[in-house]
Parts: sequence; C-alpha cells; structure tokens
Amino acid sequence: MKKTFAYQKKPFVVGVLRGTSALANMATMKNGEYEGADAFDLHINWMPEKDRTDESFKKLFSFTKRPVLALFYTEQTPFNNPAPGWEERFEVQMRAIDCGAAGVDIQAHYFDDDSKSSLACSNLSFVSANPAEISLRPEIIERQKDLIERVHAKGAEVLLSSHVGVELTCEQAVDLALEMEKRGPDIVKIVSPCNSELQLGEVLKTIVTLRQELHTPFVYIGGGEKGKLSRIFGAALGNCLCFAVSRYDETHAFVQPPIRTAKSILEEIKTDALEQ
Repeated sequence: MKKTFAYQKKPFVVGVLRGTSALANMATMKNGEYEGADAFDLHINWMPEKDRTDESFKKLFSFTKRPVLALFYTEQTPFNNPAPGWEERFEVQMRAIDCGAAGVDIQAHYFDDDSKSSLACSNLSFVSANPAEISLRPEIIERQKDLIERVHAKGAEVLLSSHVGVELTCEQAVDLALEMEKRGPDIVKIVSPCNSELQLGEVLKTIVTLRQELHTPFVYIGGGEKGKLSRIFGAALGNCLCFAVSRYDETHAFVQPPIRTAKSILEEIKTDALEQ
C-alpha cells in the first residue's frame, strides 16, 4: 500500500530535501526523522542527473518510512541549467512515483510558457494582481487535469502549487485557491510575498477564510522575512502542513523553521489552544 502524503493527520511537518546528491538527501531524511518530520518533499532540480535514475530513486524513497513528495521546478540550480521541458520533468516525476514517491508537486501554469497572458479574458478577482504560475487557458487546464488523473491512476497524490510573485488580498487568494481546486488536486498550495506586518495579517485572515471555503487540504504561505510567522501559525489556523528544514545551508531556505521547532510549537498549540 502506497504511503499517503496528503491524507495523514493534520497539520503535519514536511522536511525539505534540497541536497545536491541522493546520499545528502538520505542523511537529511535520517536527521529529519529524529527531529519529528512527518513527511518530506524532494527537490529533484537540486540533484545531479546521475542521481535521478530509478535505482537512486528506489534507494532514496525506501530509506524512510515517511511519505515523500517529488517536485521538479524550473528553478535554476547547478544541475538544472537550463531546466528540462514540461513533459520531460513530468516523466521524471512519474518515474519517481513508480519508485516509491507518494505524490508529486505540479505547478498551476504547467504547459504554459506565457501564463500571464492567459489572464486577460478573465474577471476573477486575482487577475488584477497579475500573478505568476497560474494559467487560465481552457486547453492548459484540461491538460493539467489529465496529468492529475494520470497520477491518481498510479495511486499517488498531487499538490498543485502556485508561487504568484505578488501580494494578494484575501478575496484574491481565495478565488485563486478555488480555481486551482477545480483541477482536482489533493492539496492546493499558494505562496505569496509578504512585505509588511499588515500583509501578514491579511495572510493569516486568508488562511482562516480558506479553511471555511475550500473542500481540499491547502497551504497558504506568506513568503519572505515578514511572512515567517505564517508558516507555523498558518498550520495552527488551517494550513494542512508546515514546510521545515533539518539544517540551514546554501541550498535550504532560511525563512523555513527548523523541523524540531515547528513540531514542538504545533504540538503545544494543538494541546493548549486548538483542542479546547
């Protein structure tokens, strides 16, 4: 039976794997398990091509009892410059599923190299913010739905993500999440910059509103230093998960909390606040 990433007890803590080799990621997994990680997400774009083989994937995914989500972003790294095309990256993710990954992260502009131009004919509220990583072309949406169905047919799960690159109001973020939900993912993930304490308040308000409006597990994150509090406290307010790190280094994001800290705070909040 395949491990579940999306449908475990919530909120859960996800250890981020951005190691530059399979062995480095295995070491991070081991440390992360001791620190309390409930799952991991593997950034394939940080691994050299020699470690993207079936043999390497099988060793990696069998090394932990925790579910692992496989993502392959276009983010440039020493091993992803230039990034492969949409189809090639997705096929690597499908191989990862065959080798033991619990699911994959698919971006909401998959297959669209000019997604912002797709927003012009829509009257959805978030369009005025001109967000990145969301396509509204009907033919692109259908292709994404087909990808999600292909993943589900393998017994795996999909996190549909959008790093929008602009601040959103609560109304805009909710409309975007509802649009993404229609495509059939198991988790909706949106990351929006957060450049002030006022915007942090808007992010936290949005999380509470999403908990009321969405029928799909979600994670809404305020990016940057000002948004750091949304990562742990967002998970207490409605986000299904919190991304965290085992160790800080040149490849891992400094704004993500340590696994042990996130786990401890969420356990305390759950005991003293949410369950009362």
